[in-house]
Amino acid sequence: MGWFSLEELLVSYMPPRKDFAKWIAVVGGILLFVAGINGVIVWETLKSFITDLTGSNPLIEGLFFVFILFATFGGISVIIGGLLLGKERIVLGKILIFLGAGLISLGAILTLIPIIFGASENTEGMGGLLPFGAVGLLLAFLSLLIVKDYKPNCARCNKRIPPDSIFCPYCGKKGTIGRK
Repeated sequence: MGWFSLEELLVSYMPPRKDFAKWIAVVGGILLFVAGINGVIVWETLKSFITDLTGSNPLIEGLFFVFILFATFGGISVIIGGLLLGKERIVLGKILIFLGAGLISLGAILTLIPIIFGASENTEGMGGLLPFGAVGLLLAFLSLLIVKDYKPNCARCNKRIPPDSIFCPYCGKKGTIGRK
């Protein structure tokens, strides 16, 4: 029996990075959804403030509609993004995770600032299960870190190939990106 390094041991027992990131993102999204944390109130307030200053502008209202949509369904967006990571849609999955978790966290931070400084006691939109939401946000961002520099392997020759390739540049196999 030979000696193994810790890295060899972990690599042999851990799932592939994209699958690991997928499940971390799905669990994080479920925690965000259950906790009910969103930044909708902050985004609605910011939208009304900006539209009061600039007047009714369809571009600004459309942009805030997207922000509010992702802030409302942030947990679901993180879940869908995580599932896309497992389906080799790495870029789209990362975008959905970032939009969902990013807008929730920015909205939560903007909600917490007045509470911390004693200017407000309104915690509406923060949810009653704040610790679950905080863990969910951490898991969502952790999944982004895991797939930060992910590059898929070809199923036939097991060499790294560009993520946007349809054919393996080494063996010419079609549609085998990332599968073993």
